Amino acid sequence: MIFKKYGIQPSLQNLLSAVDFTFNAIAYDRKSARLHQTCSLQAIAQRRLDFNSKWILSRKVIAYRVLLLRFKTGFILSEAVFDFLKTNVDVEVLTFVKNLLQTRLPPDTVKAVLDDYRRISGFKDYEQYRLGAMNAAQKISNSDR
Repeated sequence: MIFKKYGIQPSLQNLLSAVDFTFNAIAYDRKSARLHQTCSLQAIAQRRLDFNSKWILSRKVIAYRVLLLRFKTGFILSEAVFDFLKTNVDVEVLTFVKNLLQTRLPPDTVKAVLDDYRRISGFKDYEQYRLGAMNAAQKISNSDR
């Protein structure tokens, strides 16, 4: 859909460039047994959810994907993704996200994803979020011991 919307020619490089998030921008070529990626492995190692592409299909879909992937992976949002949520999620977008979540997930998971969004949106800026995310990760790490 991104190719069509932005008139991009289909190619492996364009595919990897059009994938929305860095940790998803990876492909394996079975014929050459080669892994193609630019920073996916680094994003996974850093447990960071960051934009890979400037091409956005829809702010509603991106908001849905950010919130769901953040919840599923536990990855820390990059500053760009945090700012996207803070500036692009309004009542219309949140209603869309909630409705889509409700059609695809059990009610307790929907509640958990939306609670996570409320927690994230409560931070006044990225630095406060980053410190809060690091503290939460440290608490989880300590409780695993």
